[in-house]
Amino acid sequence: MSSINKFIYYIGVIALMIMGIVCLISPTFLPSLFDVDININGQINGPMQNEVRAVYGTFGLYLGLILVIVDLKLLNFSLEVRRGIVLCIGGSLLSMSMGRIISVLVDGIFLNWLTLAVFINEIFFGTFYILHKPSI
Repeated sequence: MSSINKFIYYIGVIALMIMGIVCLISPTFLPSLFDVDININGQINGPMQNEVRAVYGTFGLYLGLILVIVDLKLLNFSLEVRRGIVLCIGGSLLSMSMGRIISVLVDGIFLNWLTLAVFINEIFFGTFYILHKPSI
């Protein structure tokens, strides 16, 4: 992998892991950026905290970790399995961006600057990981 591809690859890894850590430590932080109702004590309800920690917290950490494992060949995965892992992560990111497009078209919920930045990152890194070819 070229040095620029490795740099981009690991920027995506770092972004996923930071998102994961932040959402595990403070499950209200990410929703507050997207205008989700936070109560007077600065909290979201219990089920929503659980959802944020599960979907954005541990899942984000796992995605970042498995991308590192694939790149460094820390487990004895075949090239095809490593390619499939990276392809699935790219597809996951692109599907999130498609959900945002559907929300705009169906619900009329328009993107604020932060949602737009997240959308662009999902498109960029999703496409990058789909096109990425792990080295032998």
